[in-house]
Amino acid sequence: MLVWAARPGDSRRAFWQRRLAKIYPNHVITWALVIAITLAGGSAVSRKVALANLLLIHPWLLHGSYLYSINTVSWSLGCEAFFYLCFPLGLPLLRRMRPAVLAATALLLAAMLYELRC
Repeated sequence: MLVWAARPGDSRRAFWQRRLAKIYPNHVITWALVIAITLAGGSAVSRKVALANLLLIHPWLLHGSYLYSINTVSWSLGCEAFFYLCFPLGLPLLRRMRPAVLAATALLLAAMLYELRC
C-alpha cells in the first residue's frame, strides 16, 4: 500500500508530510480526549508516558507502562509511523531490484517470519 502512496519524483519530506497529515491529527485529538477523561476520572497520567504516546514512539520503549499507554490501540500508529519513516529510505532500492530478485527476497522474508512464529 505504501508504494501506491509514494508519488513518482516525490521527495522524502513530501511523503512524510502527507503521511503525518493522514494519521497525526486524529491521533492528537484522541490522545487529548483520553488524557482529559483519565484526569477527570481522578487517575494520574505520567508525563513521560503521555509524551511518548503523543510522539508515537511508545511501541519502541521496552517497558510495559509505555506500550499500551493512553489510547491502547495507538501502539499500531507508532509502528505505522516507524514504517512511514523507513519507507522512503528503502523504496529507491526496491525500485532498482529486478522482479526475480524482489520475489526471492519476499519469499525469503516470509520464510524467516514463519520460522520466528514457530
